[in-house]
Amino acid sequence: MKKDMALQNEKFVCECDEGLRSSCKNEKFFKQHSDKNYCVLHYPDFDKLDAFAEAVQRKIDSHNYDFKGVWFPTEFNFQYFDAQVEMDFSYAHFTKETRFSSTKFKNRIDFSHACFAEIVYFNWSEFHLETNFFHAHFVKDAWFFKTEFQKRVDFGQGTFESKTFFHETNFVGEVNFKSARIFDNISFKSATFQDYLSFDGHLSHKQYTKNTFFEFQDTRFRKPELVSFHSMNLSPHWFVDVDSRKLVFININWNFDIEHEIKSLETRGIYYPEKLLRIACQQLATNMEENNQYDEASNFRQIALEMERTEKSDSLRKSFKAFSKKQSYEIDSNKVSKSLPTIFFRLVKDFFLKLFNLLLHYLYRFTSFYGERWNWAFFVLLIILTISTFLYTTSYCVFKDGKQGFDIWEAISYSLRVMALQRPEPFPENSFSKIIVALQRIFAPLQLALLALAIRRKFMR
Repeated sequence: MKKDMALQNEKFVCECDEGLRSSCKNEKFFKQHSDKNYCVLHYPDFDKLDAFAEAVQRKIDSHNYDFKGVWFPTEFNFQYFDAQVEMDFSYAHFTKETRFSSTKFKNRIDFSHACFAEIVYFNWSEFHLETNFFHAHFVKDAWFFKTEFQKRVDFGQGTFESKTFFHETNFVGEVNFKSARIFDNISFKSATFQDYLSFDGHLSHKQYTKNTFFEFQDTRFRKPELVSFHSMNLSPHWFVDVDSRKLVFININWNFDIEHEIKSLETRGIYYPEKLLRIACQQLATNMEENNQYDEASNFRQIALEMERTEKSDSLRKSFKAFSKKQSYEIDSNKVSKSLPTIFFRLVKDFFLKLFNLLLHYLYRFTSFYGERWNWAFFVLLIILTISTFLYTTSYCVFKDGKQGFDIWEAISYSLRVMALQRPEPFPENSFSKIIVALQRIFAPLQLALLALAIRRKFMR
């Protein structure tokens, strides 16, 4: 007690970190915590509510907005203010819900190293000068709905443990998310970026979890060539409903698990996930190809074509249902007899056209995986040669000189010459051998062309 009285009477220096003491000048000793003497602003506990409220009000009344390192034990409401002076909340610790909504920050404001332990709201706020959230820690949801950053804003090395919403936010100046750790959904839905945007990470560091996903749905990039993602783990479904063809991707580890991508979109409540993922992958493939990242472009094309196959299968099932139930077309009750033949013809035509398209799609997939896998195309070519060679060795193949079947080396030579579209002798005599030669002349050169296409796509465009 005597020690406390002595501290009250002499000039008191708070034992918080030395760099934080600018915010508690002229403050008196309040209490001890962990054998350290603190002022009421920096005292890190909840048993100071009334005294803390008085101290904060004194600072606001004197237009002193230096809250560096302040420990807020209760909700902090700073809404609808027109802040003309610089504000410093660096290293501050907000233990309860914090509201900065509809506030106009007309001077610099610093939230670097601040910790928001509960929900924080910056909805409809305006930041007129540079804003600093460097190394800020958002434990719960952070809301920046319809916020406007007119100058540079820095979220570098920040930690986002819960959902973060930048819905309809307008970023006029540069935006930095370098080395930010994001463990949940960060949504830029309908946001606008008018300048540089940077996401920069380290693939070896745990920046994300399985719950992490970015949402750029309906996001507008005024200068997409200034939007960069560097050394990160990304998923294609994050770029659904946004034009990604000119964005910059460097040293990216992409997730190409199709089932995971579809499930993630369904979890988000996205309609037509296969179609939207196909479009997103087509745009990403264009981006990768234009930047000579051919392996990634190939993977994106494969996913897009797989999604197209799924769409065609679904469409065929619907046509089959309509065909079996005759429910595809409305029938005028007065012209039923005249309409039935037309309806039936349309149903049959629609069904078989879709079936033919799907079969072609499956054939393209089986022969070379859409012209993207040269090793698979080569394997199928070997199968064609092996089967034809084997058939040429059997007695079912009869040739002009009356010979029934070749020995193995003659069969290989004959098969290779047929594949090269030559007319090797002896000519086939019976129908079976003629059919084998004709089929090989059709499918072997086609497969060879698919192999050449796959090799070209791997190494050059």
